[in-house]
Amino acid sequence: MKPEELKLSLKNCLLENWTSVEEWFQSQSLLFDAPLTGSIDIRDGGFKIAPVDANLYPAGWNNLCQADRAEASSVFKKTITSKLDSLGLNFSNRAPWIHVIPENHTKNLFYWENLKTLAELVRGAGFKVTIGGIDLPVDFSTQAEQLLETASGGSLSVVKTWIEDHTLHTPSGTPDLILVNNDFSSGPPSELFHLKQPVSPPLCLGWFRRSKYNHFAIYEKTAKEFCLEFKIDPFLLTPYGSLVEEVDFSEKIGFEQMAEKADALIQKLEAEYKEREIPWKPKVFVKSDSGTYGMGILVIESPDEILNLGRKARNKMDVVKNKLKTTRVLLQEGIPTLLTTSEGDTAEPVIYFSALQLVGGFLRANRERGHLENLNAKGMVFKKLCMAELRKESRNDRIEEIVYGTIARLSALSMAKEVEELSHLKDCP
Repeated sequence: MKPEELKLSLKNCLLENWTSVEEWFQSQSLLFDAPLTGSIDIRDGGFKIAPVDANLYPAGWNNLCQADRAEASSVFKKTITSKLDSLGLNFSNRAPWIHVIPENHTKNLFYWENLKTLAELVRGAGFKVTIGGIDLPVDFSTQAEQLLETASGGSLSVVKTWIEDHTLHTPSGTPDLILVNNDFSSGPPSELFHLKQPVSPPLCLGWFRRSKYNHFAIYEKTAKEFCLEFKIDPFLLTPYGSLVEEVDFSEKIGFEQMAEKADALIQKLEAEYKEREIPWKPKVFVKSDSGTYGMGILVIESPDEILNLGRKARNKMDVVKNKLKTTRVLLQEGIPTLLTTSEGDTAEPVIYFSALQLVGGFLRANRERGHLENLNAKGMVFKKLCMAELRKESRNDRIEEIVYGTIARLSALSMAKEVEELSHLKDCP
C-alpha cells in the first residue's frame, strides 16, 4: 500500500463510522477525567501513523495558527466549564478565576510568548487569568506584579504567589482552578501538594513520576479497543516499544539488557514488516523514559550499536532536562516521517488538545534533520497546520484533521487513563 493510500483508507474508515466514532469518544469522556491541556507528536511513516511523544504541559501555544487560536477559546470554554461543573463549582455572578503555574524560565522569551498566548486563549473563553509560581525567580519585593518580556516584544504579567493553609494565594485573592504549565522534571515543591483548589493536569503526572513507556502501554491498549470497534489493524496506529530500567550511561550499566531488548524489538518489527510486505529496515529510538525538549534520544539499527556506544553519545544520553540523570530508557519503534514542507524541510505534525477536544496544531520542521531523526532539535522551525481551516473544507478533503486528530484524541484518552491510574497513589496530589 502506498503512503497516501494508507492515510486515505484510514480516513475513509473513520468517515464511514464518523457518528459512531464521536459517540465512542463521548462515552469514554464520561468514564475518565481528561487533563485540560496536552499535545502529541505524530509520525506519518506511510506504513503506519502513530504518536511518538506525549506532553501534558506543552509549551508552543504561540505556534498555533490564527484560525486555530480563534476557535481555541471556545474549546477551552467548553472543557474548563465542564471541569468546574463536575466539581460542583458554579459561578453565576462572576467569571471563574484560572491561575497558571509556569516553568521557572526567566531567559527563554519564546516560553513567555507561549504562556502569553495560552493566557489569551483562556481569557478569551471568559475566564479571569493570572500567572505565577511560588519558585519563580522574579523580585516581587517592590511590586506584587511584574512584567516579563516575550519573544514578540510584548510583555507578560506575572504575580506574586504563595501557599497558605493548602491554598494558593495571590495579592488579589484566591483562584478557583490551577492550570499547570510546568512538567516538574525535578518534582513539584512540597507546598503544592494537596492544594484545596482543583489542579489540572495533576502534579503527579510531572516527569518526576510519569513514564513514557507507561503512557504508550496504555495507548496501545486504548488503540486496540478503538481499532477492534472499527475494524482497523492496530499496527497502523501503534508504535511498538519496551522499557529498560536501572541504566547508567556514564558507567555503561544496563547496556546488555538494552541490547537484548533492542534485538527482540527489531526481530518483532522485522516479522511484522515482512508479514505486511513493508520494505523498511527496522530502526529503534532509544529515549529517556522521562523528560522533554527532545533531549536524551538516539537512533539505532543494531543492538551492537548500544554495546559500542561512544563517550560522546553516552554523555548525550546520560543527562536530560534540568541536569537529571537518565536511569530508565524507552526503546521505541523508529517510525520515519514522510512529511515535508513546501521548502523541502523534514516535518512532523504536533497536535494540541484540551480534554478530548482538538485545539489546533502545527508542523515541526527541521531542514538539518532527516526523516528518521529527532526533529525537536537545533534548526527546528514551526509551520502552519490549521485544524480550523481544514474544518472549513469538505469532509472528504480534510484527511489531516480526521486521521491525525483521531490519533491525538486516542492519546488524550490515554493520558486521562494515566490520571486514573496514578490517582490511587497516596502521594499523588
